[in-house]
Amino acid sequence: MQAHRRLRSLQPPSVLILCLGIIFAPGYLAGTVFGAGEDDAVFRLPATLEGEDITFGVGFWLFKNAAHAHMSFKKAEEGYVASFEVQTSGFIGLITRNMKEVMQSTMRYDPQKRRLQPLSFQETITQGDRIRIKTVTFNYEKRIFTFTQEGTNKKKIEITGRLPKKDCDDLLTAFYNLRLGSYGPIKKGRDIPITACVKERPSRLLIVVPEQDKKAPERVCRGDYYMMLSMEKDLTNIASKKVSGWFDKDLVPLCGIIEDAYFFGDIQVIQKERQIAK
Repeated sequence: MQAHRRLRSLQPPSVLILCLGIIFAPGYLAGTVFGAGEDDAVFRLPATLEGEDITFGVGFWLFKNAAHAHMSFKKAEEGYVASFEVQTSGFIGLITRNMKEVMQSTMRYDPQKRRLQPLSFQETITQGDRIRIKTVTFNYEKRIFTFTQEGTNKKKIEITGRLPKKDCDDLLTAFYNLRLGSYGPIKKGRDIPITACVKERPSRLLIVVPEQDKKAPERVCRGDYYMMLSMEKDLTNIASKKVSGWFDKDLVPLCGIIEDAYFFGDIQVIQKERQIAK
């Protein structure tokens, strides 16, 4: 019974998966041509990114299929829309009342900075008949962002803050900016700091590309490259500070591990499929 109560208290693992995604595929599209000339740079999204859909499996302890997730990137009227969705399944789904989380980011391309720029970010969590919604909107003319939070039996909260001087991405925009090379080249021995605006105040993440690769456990995947991620505690609901991921020679995500995430031990995230819509 005690184990069941602990399982019911688990928060959705999507933030963890997404943070792993941030370290999974940085820079494999670096070197993309952004336009025909320096003065009139026009962003041309790589064909290997638009319409991309990646599916993940999530497991821990005795539960190898605790959740499933997928993330996608599409062209939209305002620019681009990225989404990430995760839902518990099987026995874990039953005792967590089919907990589901959806993140969605609308973004545009800034030709001067040569990076994607978030316009809005929303996180929706449902569990049974309960729902919680967090939204961040960005106003670059006034240099402010607005955070709102509302949900079942909860009073709506709205907080406005100043955008930091450095570029501030939401988690999804950061993931794709890394892959586009907007954070610079990815090479061994480099630390990559990221500022994320997904809550009432900016948060910090740090991607570490170690000098020495750590071999991926063969029971999980066969990886060629290795990276680590650290983040502020308020971005996740786990105590672990050991988050790492592996990807192949083309820097396509393969798998990741969050060590000692809960009392059950490690959480394993494995890519099941990657598709590009034609």
